[in-house]
Amino acid sequence: MVTAATTAPSIRARVERSAPDAVFEWRFDELERAGVDAIEAVRLAIDVTFDIGRLRDLVARGCDAALAVTILR
Repeated sequence: MVTAATTAPSIRARVERSAPDAVFEWRFDELERAGVDAIEAVRLAIDVTFDIGRLRDLVARGCDAALAVTILR
């Protein structure tokens, strides 16, 4: 069974090998910390127009991370 917990390490390994850019890595880490699933975190880390600060604010106020992503898109 594949879950976010089992896919995150393999996605992280691919991301770190293919995108050494420090800004991308920071964005990816922040998105994961906020509760965004690893695959979506990769997509959003690439999109520099996506506002991670607003995402963190919504999550801190009790909004589910997936719903916060939908709201902010």
